[in-house]
Amino acid sequence: MISAPAVTTIIPTTALAERTQLLRRAIESIRASSAFAVRIAVVVNGHRFDQDVCSWMQAHSDVQLTFLGQPSLPAALKKGGSL
Repeated sequence: MISAPAVTTIIPTTALAERTQLLRRAIESIRASSAFAVRIAVVVNGHRFDQDVCSWMQAHSDVQLTFLGQPSLPAALKKGGSL
């Protein structure tokens, strides 16, 4: 039986191409820093995201990706917490 993740980490981001390496590093760091299952909730803020960056995140089963039309850090954290 697979247990539910013990921890959820929310990453609000614009998912722009020029920030790809920082986003990948953040996700890898989250994975490496926990001995428990981690759910990574990524909230993409706004409509100016890079589709390749989003596709990379969607390819990982521990990353839950969602989109928020209006860029807002408080709204992104709230949405990420409700996933």
